[in-house]
Amino acid sequence: MNNMLYTIGHSNYSIDSFIDIISQYKNDRTYIVDVRSVPFSSHTPQFNADYLKNILRAVGMHYVPMGKEFGARREELEAYNNSKQVDFIKTAHLGLFQAGIQRIKKGLSLSCNLILMCSERSPLECHRFALVARNLYKQGIQVNHIIGNHEVITQAQAEELLINKYQSKIDFLFAPSYADLLDQAYSLLNKDIGYRKN
Repeated sequence: MNNMLYTIGHSNYSIDSFIDIISQYKNDRTYIVDVRSVPFSSHTPQFNADYLKNILRAVGMHYVPMGKEFGARREELEAYNNSKQVDFIKTAHLGLFQAGIQRIKKGLSLSCNLILMCSERSPLECHRFALVARNLYKQGIQVNHIIGNHEVITQAQAEELLINKYQSKIDFLFAPSYADLLDQAYSLLNKDIGYRKN
């Protein structure tokens, strides 16, 4: 059983550069799990779902769309707070999201090599870190974020960077534990990057 997965943000990589990077983490059962709500872009058409699926197949990898389960733009009304912003805590308890978690765990149990893909290059600017990876990590799954060519940071390292990012807004003095500091930092990130309905 595999207990580790990767994430990556495609950003504005050329398709050749993107394939070169993910190929460093490829094995014979590699699946690129697309967690974008909308897997299309006029700015980066090389990452439109149909095109990407064919390119990945040509290099021996599989494309799996999971935007409904893990996307940042939620259809469920229960995912939104009073400010019409997606609340990552609420989202993590939704049935569709939990079904996605179970699907990922099943893939890992079958020794699949999974790479979660979204748009933003930095995990600290993306829901793949703050929502999806956070909840997988809580369940004991090792998460590694690919941040460049031959550059990877763990979920724990990314969480330390998250606390540093918001250190001026976090109550260090009265927070009873590291977990509380982390919860504060995740909440602040949610406010900064969570999808808002118009």
